[in-house]
Amino acid sequence: MQLTEYPDAHHGFDNPTLKAPVSLPQAQTGRRCTLEEKPVGQIINHQTAQPFSVDDPCIERGVTVAYNAPAHSEALKAVKDFLTMAFNLK
Repeated sequence: MQLTEYPDAHHGFDNPTLKAPVSLPQAQTGRRCTLEEKPVGQIINHQTAQPFSVDDPCIERGVTVAYNAPAHSEALKAVKDFLTMAFNLK
């Protein structure tokens, strides 16, 4: 597994139909939550050690969705490179 963070990439960064950034001030986000997966797939909030809920204090409101062409291009390349390696397609 590899996690890549693309600079200035918001939710929907790979959706070219988003012609301009859209602010959603009431949308919930768990961007500040640290989660763990316990046995049998239970998701735990690391800070509280309790099962994760959308009512957790780490949940915030306010997101932006926006297309980011360079991030989209890099993500597509990363997926193609991974699949080429994983399936030995060279």
